[in-house]
Amino acid sequence: MQGEDRFFKLQLGQSLRRVAFSPRIYADEGEGVNVFDKSGWKTEGYLRLTSNYIALSRMVLEEIRLDEKQRAFVRGQLADSRRSFVAAVLHQLRHRKPLDWSLVRATLRRDPLGAVLFLPNILGLALGRLGQKGGRPTA
Repeated sequence: MQGEDRFFKLQLGQSLRRVAFSPRIYADEGEGVNVFDKSGWKTEGYLRLTSNYIALSRMVLEEIRLDEKQRAFVRGQLADSRRSFVAAVLHQLRHRKPLDWSLVRATLRRDPLGAVLFLPNILGLALGRLGQKGGRPTA
């Protein structure tokens, strides 16, 4: 899953009474292998990336203690990821690119509200595109 390191840090932070940060660099990670690094908009990996962001946001909402402001922020990220997922599906279909239907089904099965919002997100993206030509959707 994309973001497992972030999720781990959030879980770890919940068990601590205090956290300290330092601007000093203690290690240089260099460049590693990240399958999501090249998964930007209009790439085949973008669908999987947005599916993972949906899963991550849902896990944070379900398993991490958040105040209302934090909860609202994560819900906004989840809504953005859902719209981006729909945009990726539509892009793949429109350009006759291969679409991983098993990933689409699995994502919607794991995110029932996302499945309910799938059609409204299509409509929202279509209405948003009427005002702008080309480029990545705002979602």
